[in-house]
Amino acid sequence: EANPYTRATAVGGWSMKKHPMDTRTLVEKGTSVVRKLQNAGFIAYFAGGCVRDMLLDISPKDVDIATSAVPEEVQGLFPRTLAIGAQFGVVQVRYGGEGFEVATFREDGTYQDGRRPDSVRFADAKADVLRRDFTINGLLWDPITEQLFDYVGGQTDLEIGVLRAIGDPSRRFEEDRLRMLRAIRFATRFAFPIEAGTWEAIQALAPSILTVSAERIRDEVFRTLSHENRMFGIDLLFRSSLLHILFPKTWIHSEQDIRHLNDALATSELNDPIQVVFFLLYSEKTEVLEEWAHRWTLSNKEKTTLLALRDHVDTVATLSPTDIPGIKRLIRSPNWEKTCGVLESLEILAPGRWPNYRHLLEISQNWTPEELTPPPLLTGRDLQQMGLKPGPLFKELLTALETEQLAGRMVSQEQARRWVEEQVAETTVEN
Repeated sequence: EANPYTRATAVGGWSMKKHPMDTRTLVEKGTSVVRKLQNAGFIAYFAGGCVRDMLLDISPKDVDIATSAVPEEVQGLFPRTLAIGAQFGVVQVRYGGEGFEVATFREDGTYQDGRRPDSVRFADAKADVLRRDFTINGLLWDPITEQLFDYVGGQTDLEIGVLRAIGDPSRRFEEDRLRMLRAIRFATRFAFPIEAGTWEAIQALAPSILTVSAERIRDEVFRTLSHENRMFGIDLLFRSSLLHILFPKTWIHSEQDIRHLNDALATSELNDPIQVVFFLLYSEKTEVLEEWAHRWTLSNKEKTTLLALRDHVDTVATLSPTDIPGIKRLIRSPNWEKTCGVLESLEILAPGRWPNYRHLLEISQNWTPEELTPPPLLTGRDLQQMGLKPGPLFKELLTALETEQLAGRMVSQEQARRWVEEQVAETTVEN
């Protein structure tokens, strides 16, 4: 269903139509917050991304509010608030089970750390818009009077489809260098070209991105790599030099490499950004991937996935088609499905390099889950009952026993017990 915001008049008003329950609930509750602020004598509007999304017929996932009320006044009006950034004029208001960021109109002082202003001064609505990042994020909407306030040409940029920094692009990026990656993310999400002056500033300031915290960079990059239009974003990262700054070991060095990458990603479904990261670094060894994971503070789960992809791809390249236990262990591993997605792309990029892959896919269709992960014939407790003491030998015996079981050479507990007795006897003789 189309978003409920449609142009109502030639002068730029907007009105609500019927819309999905979840969105209506969010918007109506946000409208109630605005109404309460306005009834108390303050100016209050919807601000930023929610207004942009409404104009683009995208249901907003959250609603931010900008107001002339200072934090203490906001907290005095609403019983449930959290001062998440009161020094910058930001208070979270809990209303009807939803959280709304309510921010006081402000002007920012100087930026020393390339992230946050050293000080702020409360101001009016126009000044508040002028300190924001991009024109499409600088729109204000009064849901009570249904008026759109546009001080920076954001509505026009939305209509023509362009991403443009507000004011001096270099100043915007020097204030918060993460905005360079945000520009690429927004351009990717909306398939907007980046305005020339904004683009030139990104290219000039790209090396300074490393002054931003690793966590913030990682989150922005992953949001771009997660989008279905990720190839657009990767191309922008490449042409701005940000790709080589963030992925210095990538195999992508030319426009031809970008075309090959595009061909490979166009026919695959790499939904996990870790898959895309591996694809960008697939020619590198485990040590390089570990270093990258550490540099960008990946979670343990993300790091495990990244290194598993490296291990699985290498295993597919070297695994013997007759090694049935090895094949079964590979196919039942938690990251096998993600490995398949990567291999689909790698086969397009380098045809014939992984000849085993199709064979593995074919034979895996013949096995039931129980055949891939059969109940163990013997457990550690069984070995203890046979008189063996817990220790390193336990694991060796159980692993070897499972190998025999996966190969189909052992099918009963009686066989397994005899096999273990033989192995222990041989070990005793050798020692």
